[in-house]
Amino acid sequence: MAANTSISIMSVSSSCSCLFIDASDALYCSLSNHNQVVKKWLGDSSTIATIVAGDVNGTSGSSSYRLCDPRGIFVNHQFDLYVADSVNDRVQLFRLGQSNAITIAGNTSINVTISLNKPTGVVLDIDNYLFIVDSNNNRIVRSQPNGFSCIMGCSVGGPSINQLLQPERMAFDSYGNMYVADTGNARILQFVLLNNSIDTTTLAIPMTTTQEEVTSKITSVMLQTSTGVLSTTLEIKSSSMQVSDISTTHNAEVASTALLTNSPPTLSTFTATTSLQQPTSNQSTFFLSCTDRVAAKYPIEVTTEIPTTTTTTTTTAQGQITSTIQSTTVSSTGMTRNTSLPMSILTATTSLQEPTSHQTGGCYPPNVTLTPSTARLQYRRSQDISVTSFIDVHCNRSFTLTTQWIINNYSVTSTIDTQSSELFIPAKTLPYGIYQMDLTVTILHLSTSTSSVVVEIISSNIISNLIQYGTSMITQGIHQDLCLDPGSYSVDPDQDTFNASEWTYKYYCRVFGVSEFPTLQGSLLTVDDMRNDSANLSCLSNRTGWRFDNAINSSFTILSGSLRSNQTYQFMVAMQNIPNPSKQVTGYLLVNVEDVDSPMIVIGCVISQMCISNVEYQLVNPTTAQLALFSMCVGNCSIVQSVQWKIYRGERNASSNVTQWSLFNQTDLYENIWFFGRNTRNLTIINKVFLSYSQYSYWRFQVDYEFESVRRSSSALNVVLNQPPVNGTCLIDPVNGTTSTLFDVNCMNWVDNDGIKDYLLYVSTSNQSQEVLVAYSLISTFAVRFTSGDEPTNELHVIIHIRDEFDCFTEFHLSSTIIVQADVTEMNTFMNEIQNSSSQLVNNPFVQLLRSENQNVVGQVLSLFSNELNKINEETIAKAVANGISSTDISVTSLQTASKSLNTSSLSWNEYEKQVNYYANVREYLIGFVANLAITTPNSIELQSSTLSQLTKSTNQLTRNTLRMAMDRCYELSESLCSMSTRISSEQTQTITSYLVQCATNLVTGVNGALQARMNVLDVDFTRATQFPVDYDTNMESEWSNLNLFANGNDFSWSTIEKNRDLYYQQQLANEIRMKTNAMMLMISSSLDVQLNVKQTFVVNTSEVFMSQEKTSLASLFHKEINQSENSHIRFPSILQTNLNENQTISLRTLIQPLASFDRSTESLTNLSRSVSLTIVDKNGEEVKTETDEDHLIEIIIPRDPQFVLPSMTLYNVTSSTTNSTQHHHQVFFYHYVNITSSLPISIHTEIHPLDVNISYLLIYKLDGIPQVNSSVKNIDGWALLCAGDCSMTNESVYGYFIDNEQTVGHASMVIGLREVEDDVYCSNASLRNELPITDDVYSFRSDYEMRVYSSGCYYMDEESGEWKGNGLKVGASTNHYETQCFSNHL
Repeated sequence: MAANTSISIMSVSSSCSCLFIDASDALYCSLSNHNQVVKKWLGDSSTIATIVAGDVNGTSGSSSYRLCDPRGIFVNHQFDLYVADSVNDRVQLFRLGQSNAITIAGNTSINVTISLNKPTGVVLDIDNYLFIVDSNNNRIVRSQPNGFSCIMGCSVGGPSINQLLQPERMAFDSYGNMYVADTGNARILQFVLLNNSIDTTTLAIPMTTTQEEVTSKITSVMLQTSTGVLSTTLEIKSSSMQVSDISTTHNAEVASTALLTNSPPTLSTFTATTSLQQPTSNQSTFFLSCTDRVAAKYPIEVTTEIPTTTTTTTTTAQGQITSTIQSTTVSSTGMTRNTSLPMSILTATTSLQEPTSHQTGGCYPPNVTLTPSTARLQYRRSQDISVTSFIDVHCNRSFTLTTQWIINNYSVTSTIDTQSSELFIPAKTLPYGIYQMDLTVTILHLSTSTSSVVVEIISSNIISNLIQYGTSMITQGIHQDLCLDPGSYSVDPDQDTFNASEWTYKYYCRVFGVSEFPTLQGSLLTVDDMRNDSANLSCLSNRTGWRFDNAINSSFTILSGSLRSNQTYQFMVAMQNIPNPSKQVTGYLLVNVEDVDSPMIVIGCVISQMCISNVEYQLVNPTTAQLALFSMCVGNCSIVQSVQWKIYRGERNASSNVTQWSLFNQTDLYENIWFFGRNTRNLTIINKVFLSYSQYSYWRFQVDYEFESVRRSSSALNVVLNQPPVNGTCLIDPVNGTTSTLFDVNCMNWVDNDGIKDYLLYVSTSNQSQEVLVAYSLISTFAVRFTSGDEPTNELHVIIHIRDEFDCFTEFHLSSTIIVQADVTEMNTFMNEIQNSSSQLVNNPFVQLLRSENQNVVGQVLSLFSNELNKINEETIAKAVANGISSTDISVTSLQTASKSLNTSSLSWNEYEKQVNYYANVREYLIGFVANLAITTPNSIELQSSTLSQLTKSTNQLTRNTLRMAMDRCYELSESLCSMSTRISSEQTQTITSYLVQCATNLVTGVNGALQARMNVLDVDFTRATQFPVDYDTNMESEWSNLNLFANGNDFSWSTIEKNRDLYYQQQLANEIRMKTNAMMLMISSSLDVQLNVKQTFVVNTSEVFMSQEKTSLASLFHKEINQSENSHIRFPSILQTNLNENQTISLRTLIQPLASFDRSTESLTNLSRSVSLTIVDKNGEEVKTETDEDHLIEIIIPRDPQFVLPSMTLYNVTSSTTNSTQHHHQVFFYHYVNITSSLPISIHTEIHPLDVNISYLLIYKLDGIPQVNSSVKNIDGWALLCAGDCSMTNESVYGYFIDNEQTVGHASMVIGLREVEDDVYCSNASLRNELPITDDVYSFRSDYEMRVYSSGCYYMDEESGEWKGNGLKVGASTNHYETQCFSNHL
């Protein structure tokens, strides 16, 4: 290339620290001085860049949407952006279209597996491994399956060949060789890839430098070669050898890049034993390399000696093996150092006699069924491709199963998982064409089956937009140029950008409602055509008042003054594809021309998939829960004074082809019911308006902006309602069965103009308001398994959604319910085999289904078992309680739990523990199958989320392994939901959210239950925690060996150590789950926030959790009350202090969970309390800190577990002769001592029940002392008159006295003094009620009384330390047996 000129292609505000060009030819620049990353498509003539990462104002910071001195950047094929956020010591991942990043390495990541110090470079290799230039640590690190590891510069910085000094950047060439800019050493280093083919296994050997003979055995298990699978055992004996690795390769060549660092060893023995596990003949080469693998700068000379050959024959259980081993000695000399090394190459040719059926171990080739399985599947390139499989395995032994997809004529990228049983290919991955996709399933590397499906990728329809987002109508000033730019704003769903140069453009115009498009001799006349149609005049008063803005005519401008004021014009563009002229598309735009210049307002759909371009309209689904629109002012926009939306309904005149619009005049009536945000830039319409006025298919949503200087502008989006599938029916056979029955579903005769997309099957029970997804299918005939119905009827209601290609659906209810009973015998057999680790388990029908890795099948099996296990657990707890076991010792009560009358027998503690441990083991076995399922479509997210919420519902049966596996999968599902949040419907987002919130709550309750002494410790957890680890003798620094972690002070007894060791691991997991669930809630809230408008609220209200999320303004919080479950509520005062202005939009999330988290410092203070949380988030996703003054506190009512019962009152026989004995003769008060020692502040509640309800009392108290009141002494901290019949007495004739937590801080005890008073002297005399009665008389009681003292507290969780704290919180006087009233001055 030679050139002496340049052009400016992107304007930036400062220098670029790093440049990157992605697969779509978009140029990225990291502006380190402005803390942003910007991009611009190189095919665009504009030089304006778009901010894709970092604060829009360039503000630095460490929050998820901010950067600080960003350096290296990388964009993968999914157009996700990786940024080396150098000053924040982290690497940020910005998913496509997301402004909030996920930290994947370094500071602020959820699982910190590596610490970074000013990362400056980041690269993703072809295998999706992440490489980071950790500059100030002088190293290169690489991601691994379980974290990160250092690969270069792993000691200290320096100038040697294996050291780096402040490296800045790195890159790979096409051969996989790595280049590093070693800035501090002023050099560029090359690290040459050591070529290990797919047939290569590299095995590490311990290095030694002693003179003793060394014998090492290594087995390369199941080595896949191009013609077979080999198992190889290598035995090496040598003296004074230093061996770094052994490579076993197929037809390997001597690597020419080894830098030799040691003197050559002498090999005394090298024996290779090879067994072939596939009936074939194979040749394989074993290469022994005795060197450190360090890349050389210069070539290495290689010499080869004459080979020797040895032939052996071996008989094995698999048959007779004949091996011919050819040995070749190779001498290699490194030119950089004058050293040489003899190497041995052994080539083994092995043949095996075909094994008998007995030798295959009773495993037969699996049956593989693909769905869909039609001769040829057709997908538009803009569609995701999903092919599911059902794998039917017949094997009489334990086995490993591998699946491998091969897409013929396509090199698979990292975006496609080819090793799952389900093939999911994201949209826009495969080029146009026809592909055969083969799934090969192998059992034990012996039995193999292959099934295929043929897929054709075809083109999608182009969306022609004359202006942004496909807005239907805009307002234009007569003195403004009107730019129509379909080349920039049209959309090709198959590509990331629209290629304007592949199309031709013709522009037409008519005066709307007055004339038609001008024609001449039957042909339309373009705007630039100077010829005339006498019946339909030209739109332009100035016939030359137009111009084409580029050579391809993809942008067309009507010059100012060329249109007439107070007229409406309709413009049309006709586009034709140049490579394929049969592809044609048209786009329309209405323009109202006014005298006053108006900024352009554009309108679009928040979820772009919810609006489908349809000629002059946007196609909208009336069955989708809501339609969310946004508006935006573009161009010269001054301050917006007001925004208002108007809704019109339309009737189409078929003869004139014109739609007549009439104002929908009930918007005020349905404000914040059907319509949300009518006076904001965004409008949300609930689908009830479409369903209630189904006679109208056409609707217009117009937005009016008012600006300064009396300027106005209006725009509109015209929609037409999509019609759902019709004329069909669905049948199910049989209508009665068990959980082992396979029910056949057949949906027939459904028709839709857009084509049928899929079928979703839901079930509900009489006790279940929510419909639960059971199966989804791309074909009309499919089979399902159901959970049992609710007793006693066992009825299930079946609902099927038939969806068209644009997700408009018909909801079909089966005419009658089906009856499904639990197959107790089969289920018990399966669970017993799990418990006993029976060899028959592999043959169990349920195992065969679970191993199919089919999402529907696995989900159905797990759901039916979860349903039964949850029913059994309820009965088990009820039986234990019937035997006198406190329910608060064995379970956490669900929210809004209705009391059930169960006819149950009692169950002893030992029997209860036995059953809980039995079913906990079953749950742990079952949940392992969820991890094998691929996360693909929104349907798969919904199905898996639903399954996990059911499987984790019985929180007393969740082992630590179960909790950890469920947490990992729920977290992954939350990530996937967040990444899809702008592409899926609001109802599906909310359904998935409900399941994920339930899952997260179940896990928090399950992990804290044992810590809070609300559940028993499971046997399997205790055993795993206390058994000796494998490395006990060698790893003395492990946590397990550190007895100081588990002792109680000086108590190092074995029983104490074992108990505390188990609790220690439980606490470790509790902290991990707390952090991950917090991260989950952020992602879930972010997903919901996309769907919500101002004044809109989403609520999850189940027995496991209550959650609400509302989008509102800060000003609306004043005096706001949020009601939750179980009488829990939050009341805001009239004054709040935040860093936001009152009109700013916020998201408000409240959450109530059944059990508060454990914190060692709180002892048992929180173990009977619900957990209530409130989070306020601004528009950037940042949490808003809120404070109040002491006169305007936030009130929070926190319920207790309803099964908790306060201890009974204690009867005090104060009238007896004992209490009036000599020892009390001189006492003026009868005293009660109360221990109030606590690590956190507590309030004290005193209740007194006189047996004579007409008795009144004087109560005094002293903290850390004895109160005294008489004529000479007044030593008290407080007093109260408890008068019969006044407000201090409850309906149960109980006096209550309350001392708040602020008074008890720092005190260890309290003494209460009590004596009766004359009611007619003190209580009846209003003037004496506020004076402390003083007497020297000895107390004398006329009535005995009952008394109870209990405590309460208000605490908040410090997320950084994971500890409960009480500062800023005050217990209220309305606290009672069932709930605590808290007042807070901060959030």
